[in-house]
Amino acid sequence: MIANVTKVQGWKETPCGNPLCGPRTQQRRRCPYGSGANQFQRLRAEARREAIPRLLKGDPKYGVPVLDPVLVEEVVVRDSGITIAARNFTIEGAKEAVLQDVRVDFEKLTISLQFQMPTLTFRRSYEISGKLVALPINGKGNFNSSFDDLKVKYVTYYNFTKHDDGNTYLQPYDYEMSFDTKVASLYFENLFNGNKLLGDAMNNFIKENWRIVLDQIG
Repeated sequence: MIANVTKVQGWKETPCGNPLCGPRTQQRRRCPYGSGANQFQRLRAEARREAIPRLLKGDPKYGVPVLDPVLVEEVVVRDSGITIAARNFTIEGAKEAVLQDVRVDFEKLTISLQFQMPTLTFRRSYEISGKLVALPINGKGNFNSSFDDLKVKYVTYYNFTKHDDGNTYLQPYDYEMSFDTKVASLYFENLFNGNKLLGDAMNNFIKENWRIVLDQIG
């Protein structure tokens, strides 16, 4: 366990050492969140309530953009015999997210977050080629996709580093994300150069086998 942390960047110093405590705590010299395990549980509950609204608003000071809606310039997936490029697409629905769990592991040096969202949608342009579940596919145009009852787990791996100012800071170095959804809907316009018969057949296949499709491209 790391115990020699003197400061975490962005946290304000308070008499009890908790960043959520304010001037009233300083006057009382007593932490309203208690102490020990009880204190940590209350801090986690407070973080769940406040984290999402603060995060979605963005923070120019730290280079965090507004996150609902968010515009993504490009994502390219090349795997299992298929190439998919999504460009200039928007993601909407994060404002309804609920932070269900926060876990900090000081032995493994990880921070795990778990979110749940009623619906998350993706829209704009795509380009695809290759084989989707062994079926040939190609196309270029607009796409729409939505994920209902989406659960996301996000794990940050970090180290502690000492800076020139003499303070020790938490520094992330790697990330992992996994997700599960109750229902997914994906629709690609202009498949097979606009061939309606082939395009409709492929979109129907994706609709009926969305979980298998996500296993390949997700």
